[in-house]
Amino acid sequence: MSGLEPAESQMKRVDRAFFIEGGAAVVTLVSNRIEAHDLTGDAAGTLTASLRWQAKMTHAIHVVEAPDTGVVICTDTSGRHMALEARTGAERWRTTRSGEGHAGIVVPDLTGTGTGGEMFVYVTWTGAMQWLDPVTGAAMGKPEGFEFGIRHLRQDTEGRMWVIRSDRYQDGQKATRALARLTLAPPDLTDVVRLDDDDAACVTQDGGRVLTAGLQVPDPAVGEGRFERWRVLAVPGGETLASRDFAPEQFGRFGMQLSPDGRHALGVIGTRALVLDMETLATVAELACGVGRVPAFHPGGRHLLVCDGTCTRIVPIAAA
Repeated sequence: MSGLEPAESQMKRVDRAFFIEGGAAVVTLVSNRIEAHDLTGDAAGTLTASLRWQAKMTHAIHVVEAPDTGVVICTDTSGRHMALEARTGAERWRTTRSGEGHAGIVVPDLTGTGTGGEMFVYVTWTGAMQWLDPVTGAAMGKPEGFEFGIRHLRQDTEGRMWVIRSDRYQDGQKATRALARLTLAPPDLTDVVRLDDDDAACVTQDGGRVLTAGLQVPDPAVGEGRFERWRVLAVPGGETLASRDFAPEQFGRFGMQLSPDGRHALGVIGTRALVLDMETLATVAELACGVGRVPAFHPGGRHLLVCDGTCTRIVPIAAA
């Protein structure tokens, strides 16, 4: 699918989208509605979306795929999870609230207690961790003793798990942050790159670089002259490989993400989505984007799903 150009879908307005099945389908979220669409390409290279199923979940914000189990696991803003059959949309199980967090990940079963060889790992922003069986939704052990806030949980191509760790001092001072390696059994964190007080960060799929964004205030006494600094840092070591400053009207860390091939970064500035070169952070493409809409990279890395407010399209980055 990644070689299709030009590409365009027939989907209407969506807030978020998550590709599944290697890019052959996409799950979209809008309001309380979840939809799965099949993506097919014709001889001319046009990518068309056809509705597979619809389901409902209030305030859903994340979707991850458990491919061996054949479900997609949707998570809402309260940390409630719901597993839907990837082919039919039928609900398999649902949990109670566990606390807000970033999207979970699906990894091989480390406990030997599951029924399908996979486990769904979810960590709240306060550090509470869950291991769930994607087949049944049942808890798989009870990891404890985790004391750090966690953001941006992801697994790289070598099977290593990365997180952005944060903790706050007792008097409420600023958080300190670091890119850290996560070990699940037993749960443990090892800091790899210090991120100071950056507001957002994400690591490339190969685990070799981390993209950060942080608000800079030259004169904190008056709060003037603010700008946002984006940096690409080497992992490990933390060497700055690229840097770019954005003026206040250009703050773009909303929707920050990286393409699967690590070539591009994405930021959303108002009603524009900027695609940046990860070698230089120069803008290589700019697309119209609806306020509050989060674009998504196709797994092939060369296409981007974007909603301009009323119409959702999947376009090649080179043609944006």
